[in-house]
Amino acid sequence: MKDVFAWRGSPAAWTEQLVPVESVEARPATKAELASLRRLGESPALAVLTATDGTTLVVATASEQRTALLGPFAPEPVT
Repeated sequence: MKDVFAWRGSPAAWTEQLVPVESVEARPATKAELASLRRLGESPALAVLTATDGTTLVVATASEQRTALLGPFAPEPVT
């Protein structure tokens, strides 16, 4: 079993997607990304998730949720 990222496109969506993740890299948001992110605070945490098939997802959250966003790939994983 791989590490899996589960997400739902919106709170009203009826289905979730499960993405098997190979690696995660935290990075700062670009100016363009900051302009489009809302309600995540002044310095949101971003992570690039690389799926086992090579596709990537960029995920953002509030900075205080950074460790949870990185999951088992965090320097000190959430247990």
